[in-house]
Order: sequence, then C-alpha cells, then structure tokens
Amino acid sequence: MYIKDSSSKSKLGKFNDEYISFLDSFENFCEIIDIPLFSSVLKHVLCVKCKKQGIDIKFGRQIQGLATELLICCEFCGLIQPLLNTRFTNTVVNKKDTKMYEVNTRNAYAMRSVGKGEAAAKVFCGVMNLPPPPVLRVFACNK
Repeated sequence: MYIKDSSSKSKLGKFNDEYISFLDSFENFCEIIDIPLFSSVLKHVLCVKCKKQGIDIKFGRQIQGLATELLICCEFCGLIQPLLNTRFTNTVVNKKDTKMYEVNTRNAYAMRSVGKGEAAAKVFCGVMNLPPPPVLRVFACNK
C-alpha cells in the first residue's frame, strides 16, 4: 500500500528542512520589536559620525507587506541611515525562482503551516499592529 505525503508536506517540503537548520543558527534570527521601546534604547548609543548620544529610529516607508525601511537618525549632526527590516531572498513560487522579502515569505509559510491563508495573515498583522501583509502569490499557489 502506498501512503501519499500530506499536502502540507508537499507544499512546504524544503522549508521544514531549512527551518531546522535555521534553529541551529543565530545569524538568521528574526524578531518582532517594539519600535518606540527600541528607539528609547538607541537614545543612549553614540553616533558614528559626531560621537554624541542621541540616535533615534523612525519609520521610513512600507516597501512591500511587512518589509519596511527604517531610518537611523542622529539628533545632533543630522545623519540619516536607511535600514531594511528584512533580507531580499530567492523563493520558489509556482515552481519558479522569485525574489521576495524574507519577512513576507516567512509570514506566508507560517500561516500555511498552521493551516491558514491570506485572510488569517491579515487578521494576525492587524492584531499585532503590523503593516498589512502583501497579496502574495505564495497564498495563491498550491491550493
């Protein structure tokens, strides 16, 4: 008798192996942070340009879904350094390599791993006070 792999296993396949190796690595650690709290900590960090305390972090712009640009700003010398909250990675969508922001891919995989989809991702982001997720092709494939 042949036992077919679950549809979740075939959809997530390689991701589960990658997640296990991710758990062994601290370099790829992702975290949801409270921006105002983080900003208050940065006030005590020295600016690389003027060597004074007074670094602030501000929301730059929403790039795509949960991917955002943050601005590291010095209150004294005016230094502004843009910073993305995620990496741009290769992801397989509909059997094609596609470049996507990792935070959006992880959000889609997380929702699919718990048996939910795009609607649940929107609710989750709303409850967590996060930007809305993008309309992902990842949710559309493998239904």
